[in-house]
Amino acid sequence: MAGSSPLPHKPRRKGKKPGSATEKPLRTRVANATLVRAPSFPLAAFLWPARRSSSQWEVLPLVLMVVGLFRWAAGLWGYSGFQRPPMFGDYEAQRHWMEITTHLPVSQWYFHDLQWWGLDYPPLTAYHSWLLGKVGALINPDWFALYTSRGIEDPNLKVFMRATVFISEYLTYAPAAIVFVRRYSRLSSVSQWTASVALVAILMQPSTILIDHVHFQYNTVMLGLVLASMSSMLAERYKWAAVFFVGALGFKQMALYYAFPVFAYLLGGAFSR
Repeated sequence: MAGSSPLPHKPRRKGKKPGSATEKPLRTRVANATLVRAPSFPLAAFLWPARRSSSQWEVLPLVLMVVGLFRWAAGLWGYSGFQRPPMFGDYEAQRHWMEITTHLPVSQWYFHDLQWWGLDYPPLTAYHSWLLGKVGALINPDWFALYTSRGIEDPNLKVFMRATVFISEYLTYAPAAIVFVRRYSRLSSVSQWTASVALVAILMQPSTILIDHVHFQYNTVMLGLVLASMSSMLAERYKWAAVFFVGALGFKQMALYYAFPVFAYLLGGAFSR
């Protein structure tokens, strides 16, 4: 009986070295997945945990609380004119306007002692100062006593004035920005999460925080009226757009920067109908 033939010899396969061609697709897939998951810039990273939220009302309160915290924290720093007599900077200017509008007749608002922070903004700013002065006088009448309150450095008054900046912005600029971003994102088919990132970018604009919340200004009221005008343009409500923009001009003359494009757009919209 013939013996069985030996099995053919099979050479041992060499182990795959790290970084071989067969592993490259896996590495590429992992790298691509990492790139997809990683936020592209800091604002996106801030909202990244909320990207799968099914409702904007879950994200919006978080956004408003965080940007509000940034605004209030900015007010903890000093400001122009702090403890610098005789004029004491923008803080004293805003306080003084509350003083004269609550104690003098309307006919004297724009002519009273122009050397000491004369009122030089349009009438809506004057009435805004009057309203805030009336509210502040209910808390402490000495804050806005005529003549004797000049240069007052009461810490409680500063808290009150910073609060008025915060509340004024959240009643005008913040709602206008929210409506504008929602309306524009719908028209442009932008995702909800991307629109939320855009909203944070608008509300975290450094110049508005530094100028308004550090130096006691109310520019965001004017900007809120401008945004409301733009939202009305997107909705083709041109009469409301004109009303809001006239309100912006009536609050601060800086709205004139936008006057020509707004006029051209509204005129074109009127003729296109």
